[in-house]
Amino acid sequence: MELIGRWRTSKIKLKTEMAQAKRIAVLGAGPSGLSAIKSCKEEGFLPVCYERNNEPGGLWRYHDEDIEGVASVMRTTIINTSKEISAFSDFPPPKEYPNYMHNSKMFDYFMSYAEHFDLLRHIRYNFEVVKVEPTKDFDETGRWTVTVKSTKTAAITKEDFDGVLVCVGHHVYPKIPTFPDQDKFKGTITHTHSLKNCDRYVDQKVVVVGIGNSGVDAAVDCTYVAKQVYLSTRRGSWIFSRVGKNGLPFDVNFTVRKNFFFSMFKSYSSICDDIEKSLNEKFDHETYKLKPNHRVLSAHPTMNDALPNCILSGRVIVKGDIERFTENGIIFVGDETVTKADAVILATGYHIRFPFLDSNILSTDDNRIQLYKYSIPLSLKHPTLAIVGLIQPIGPIFPIAEMQCRWFMQIQSGKLKLPSKEEMWKDTTRKNEANAKRYVESTRHTIQVDFVPFLDELASQFGAKPNFFKMAFTDPKLFWVCMNGPCFSYQFRLQGPHAWKGARDAILNYEERMFTPLNSNVNKKVEKKTSLLSRKGLLVLLAVSALGVAYGRKYRRDEQKERPFPLELCLNRDCPSVKSTMTTKKRVLVIGAGVSGLTAIKACKDEDLNVVCYEKSGDWGGLWRYHDSDSDGVPSVMKSTISNTSKEMSSFSDFPPPSEYPSYLHHTLVMKYLEMYAEQFNLLSCISYFQEVIELIPAEDYGSTGNWLVKVRDLHSDESREETFNGVMACIGHHTYPYTPSYPNMDNFNGKIMHSHGYKTFGEFENKVVLVVGAGNSGGDIASEVSNVAKKVYLSTRRGTWIFPRVFKKGKPMDVVLTRRYRMLLPTKYVCNSLEKSLNKRMDHKRYGIQPYHPPTSQHPTINDEIQAKILVGTVTVKKDIKEFTETGVLFDGDDTATNIDAVVFATGFQFKFPFLTDDILRVGKKNKVLLYKNVFPPQLKHHTLAVIGLVQPSGSLFPAFEIQSRWFAALMTEKCHLPPTEKMLASVRATEGFRARSYVQSPRHSVEAPWIVYVDEVASCFGVKPNLAAMLVKDPKLYWACMFGPCLPYQYRLNGPNKWAGARDAILNYKKRLFQHLTVGQGK
Repeated sequence: MELIGRWRTSKIKLKTEMAQAKRIAVLGAGPSGLSAIKSCKEEGFLPVCYERNNEPGGLWRYHDEDIEGVASVMRTTIINTSKEISAFSDFPPPKEYPNYMHNSKMFDYFMSYAEHFDLLRHIRYNFEVVKVEPTKDFDETGRWTVTVKSTKTAAITKEDFDGVLVCVGHHVYPKIPTFPDQDKFKGTITHTHSLKNCDRYVDQKVVVVGIGNSGVDAAVDCTYVAKQVYLSTRRGSWIFSRVGKNGLPFDVNFTVRKNFFFSMFKSYSSICDDIEKSLNEKFDHETYKLKPNHRVLSAHPTMNDALPNCILSGRVIVKGDIERFTENGIIFVGDETVTKADAVILATGYHIRFPFLDSNILSTDDNRIQLYKYSIPLSLKHPTLAIVGLIQPIGPIFPIAEMQCRWFMQIQSGKLKLPSKEEMWKDTTRKNEANAKRYVESTRHTIQVDFVPFLDELASQFGAKPNFFKMAFTDPKLFWVCMNGPCFSYQFRLQGPHAWKGARDAILNYEERMFTPLNSNVNKKVEKKTSLLSRKGLLVLLAVSALGVAYGRKYRRDEQKERPFPLELCLNRDCPSVKSTMTTKKRVLVIGAGVSGLTAIKACKDEDLNVVCYEKSGDWGGLWRYHDSDSDGVPSVMKSTISNTSKEMSSFSDFPPPSEYPSYLHHTLVMKYLEMYAEQFNLLSCISYFQEVIELIPAEDYGSTGNWLVKVRDLHSDESREETFNGVMACIGHHTYPYTPSYPNMDNFNGKIMHSHGYKTFGEFENKVVLVVGAGNSGGDIASEVSNVAKKVYLSTRRGTWIFPRVFKKGKPMDVVLTRRYRMLLPTKYVCNSLEKSLNKRMDHKRYGIQPYHPPTSQHPTINDEIQAKILVGTVTVKKDIKEFTETGVLFDGDDTATNIDAVVFATGFQFKFPFLTDDILRVGKKNKVLLYKNVFPPQLKHHTLAVIGLVQPSGSLFPAFEIQSRWFAALMTEKCHLPPTEKMLASVRATEGFRARSYVQSPRHSVEAPWIVYVDEVASCFGVKPNLAAMLVKDPKLYWACMFGPCLPYQYRLNGPNKWAGARDAILNYKKRLFQHLTVGQGK
């Protein structure tokens, strides 16, 4: 009875309030609608919110189905503005939320906001607004009649309100352009409004039209499933990254008050110059064919972290505007031939429409509107209707929509008087003219504003803008943060109507909320390193480096003392070239027809050896031959694999890749390149398939001949045979036998456990919580890819890792910038410190919880362009090593509670095995330790007629390393060089092991690690193909400069010595022409 009594009292009180307070209609329950309801409640008004759907959230409520008239994000949509900048002014997001929130997290935030301020009870669901019109007594009262229709019963009802807030957004009515012959196209055409995911585009060629945020997001998403993606743009665009300096959210640095203050003293052109320079440092927009004719602040920014890598790797090809359609494709402006296409996605924006408002209230022709402060129609006698959120700020929209609501409520309460109609018209006209002058003419830019100035403009009208002059004296700490830190919406709750007591703390403590989602795995004992060399000192060092090379022999002797990786045993004086005394062709067996096998065949053919290759599978290509299924003992790349080293650095030394190929090759293009290489040099004729080498032992006459007896099984007939060869090259790679560690209670886990060896694509992980163990290249790639469909991805790492991007300074391939000879002259500590600084500028590894204890050069590089953004947006969370498994998940080191997991992918490397060799020939010890001279020859053998090709992991491309090993062995077989005595080789092996122990993290992964230039130079010296830089400096200074200060291209090892190539010099000098030629607009048809 007491409960009923309280309910009746509450009801009577509510009716009394209704009789006294103004009733405000809020149309739409998206984020703008929610802030409108709250602003009404703050002023004591009674809001009634009509929502067409059966739940709130608007655009941010994801729907699998495409509903006409209902906006919804894509399944993968991540907000383009960070959580702190996007927050409502008195409701900071939870500190554990990621800095850039997935649409599901955004929805959760809005719902928390609605529940906290008790907003949901004011929403009437399943009501479509049909008409909003002035009441008959509007001239006296300013009231409105709102007509709504039930979407369930179709019943029509009308209600009168004192004011109306229109919060229906402007992403409802797609703008669909037409092109000549568009009706002839046999493929599909879809607007991004209807695009929920890219599942339908598997193995298709897709054209995305439009380079705004939706267009670029759609293009990048499609690359995970499509065969090829084309991005069509009329003007190009400046591309911003969510990940800003040091890995912080970009807008945290962009929306700083002092920047806006100082900008008043700089020209528009100068401001644009600074921003454009910063953007071009990441990648050169002109080189990437994205640079528009307009300045950076003359268009709405396009935000995307993955596009540069997609372009550089050829997955996205930038095209011009569409000239016309054909039945099976498109002819782009500037092209002469048809680009075949299966599907077209139109990311061409939206029409602004309010079908329930008469045009005499608000006209939206060509998206041009006449609204005072982008909110109140100028045609109205009484300012009792406002449009909220019909604005496009360079920044987040939510704080602006909230500010518009607060401002409007002050008008409705009579606390704020608007200026005269004439002044409002002048203000609106002035803004429209300024926009027309500044921005590219486009329907996209009719409602454009600058974030901070516009907030200040509205807030100053009703006293919510902070008094910074007073603050400087009364609260200097807060003043400093407000001026030098990001401009948070909390600043507008420090004073004025409905000030919030928590505003000051929210501003001062924002870093805790910003860094918390990144700090799950911070290593606390990271060494602080200081630079040993100033920039000035570096310039001096570079200036004299050329003189150092001239003293060739002295340099090499000094280098022996400086570098622990031994060089003394590979010099030409120890391995002299001699004239071959062979009278008959030697017969060489190559085991395995992967990349190293092809280089072995080629090297043997170059030396006129009789070469035979046995391949266990039914095709050549090895690891790079993609298989949909996981075949036992057959390695294969992932479906989405892109090479981690650029095409020029990965090329064979006498066979440059086609100039139209992208800088980083998808595995299908790697196979095409290998196929061209094999055809050019007639290599495939030497391969016999389904031939498994079972056993390899010394022949009876080995002591005198060095011959080998090979036992081979024909997998078709299952018959075995024996053959004798003068030499054998084992080219079976080292990605065949997965290594899976064991953890306590691992057998009790009920979820799926697999190794990256068996991972092909992400489909089976949709909506699952996935743990990837290992932060190497495979682990990073899998975590990044799976995060696009998984509910959550955790990346477990024992030590952390340094993340190198493919896209390096000014958009150049990373290895083209870093793999240069002059860097070998620099002090190791300087190289490490400068590298750390550069990598941390992209993402602060310590803040991201992924910084290891060791410097970048002490590990094999982890190359990934997407993982930093995935961590920042929260789809990937870095965790420490696994402590133990549970039935439903794992307990990580440092955690008190277990984390629920559905599936675990171990990206934990591979074991080295040579099942056809006995331990006395080649033994693989603990942690993959192998006893090989220069990673090629078992030193204890009497005759060095057995070589292991490819068992090396250089800090650079594998292909040239395989090739140089193969050439060395072939030269040895033809007696053009010889090896040192066994004692010296063993001493060299011990020295190399010592170097690795001192230089690299002790791990099976690093048992065959080597610095790329040092290692390739070392092997090249053994048979006379290392370039003679001292002589080159005198004879060909142009070539010397390119070899010394440019990238160390494989072609350098064909300038002299056995089987040199006449085209090597030109290939070195003209590499830049091939480097970016694929980015030209007409490419890739």
